[in-house]
Amino acid sequence: MSPDIRAQAVPSLVAYLAAHMKGGMPTTDIKELFRLLVRIAIDASKFARERSDDQSMSRILSKNPAGDITRRIDREIENYVYDAIKQSGINALIITEESGMLYTGRKTPEYIILLDPLDGSINYIANVPYCSVSIAALLYKESVSVDDIAVGVVSEIFRDKYYSFIKGVNAYIDGEPASKYIVDIRDAILVYFEEPDLIGRIYKIWLKLDKPKIRSLGSASLDIIYTSIGRFKAFIDLRGRLRNVDVAAAIGFAREVGAHITDDKGRHVEIPLDRLSNIGSIVVTRSKEIVELLKSPI
Repeated sequence: MSPDIRAQAVPSLVAYLAAHMKGGMPTTDIKELFRLLVRIAIDASKFARERSDDQSMSRILSKNPAGDITRRIDREIENYVYDAIKQSGINALIITEESGMLYTGRKTPEYIILLDPLDGSINYIANVPYCSVSIAALLYKESVSVDDIAVGVVSEIFRDKYYSFIKGVNAYIDGEPASKYIVDIRDAILVYFEEPDLIGRIYKIWLKLDKPKIRSLGSASLDIIYTSIGRFKAFIDLRGRLRNVDVAAAIGFAREVGAHITDDKGRHVEIPLDRLSNIGSIVVTRSKEIVELLKSPI
C-alpha cells in the first residue's frame, strides 16, 4: 500500500495533527513527515482555490527576498502552511519564496522545508488553472543540496491532483505509483528564456531536437512533473531566475521516476538548499539522448 494519504480515511488537518502529532515529530520519521506535508499541501491548495474569485487576493503587498512581488494570496498561503507546520510540533527551518527563512522552533532545526506557496501566481490571478503549492523537506545538516531532498509534494490548486515522493521508495500521483502514468509524448518542449543572447542557443537546441513545438505554461513545478512522466519532450529554463523553492519538490519527484535533471550543458545540477538561492539553468527530460546532445557543442 502506498504511504500516501488521500486513499486513507484522513480527517481535517486540525484533527489529523491532533491525532498524529502529540509530543512532536519524531526526529527520523520521514514517512510521517511525508504524510503530514501531503495533507498540508492538499488543504493549502483547497484554501487557495476557495479564494480564487476574491479580487483582493491579487493586491501587491511588497517585494520578496528574491526581488519579485508578493501578492496577498502568496502571503495567505504561506501563513497557512507555516501555521500548520508549526502546529504539528515539527522543529524546522522553512525556506520560503515570500519571507526567506522562518523557524518553527529552536534555532537548531531537525528539518529543512522548502516552500513555494504559489507556483504560477500570474496564472492564479488570471484564473488560469495551472498553478500549485510546492513543499519539499530534508533532514537538517550543513551544506545540503538537491540530492538530499527526502520527501516532497506538489499539489495543483484548481484540480484535485497531487504529485508526491519519498526518496528511494517511490513517486506517486494521487497516491498511486507514478509509473502507471508514464507515457512517451514527444511533440513539444517547455522553454523559458528572456535575454536576447539566449535566443541563438535555444534555436540551436530546437534544431537538434528536430524542431518540436514550443510552449511556456507558467508553473515550473508542474512543467517539470509533466515532463518527467513523458508528457513533454523536455523542460528547459535558461533564465537563471528560478529559485530552489520553486523546483525542489518537482526535482525530487522527477528523480524518483527516472528523469534526468541537468544544466543546459548536460551537467549535474548542484542546488544549495540551506538558503533561498537561484538556479543558473535547468533541463529536465526522460531522454538520455537529449542529455548527450546538451553535452556536445551546439
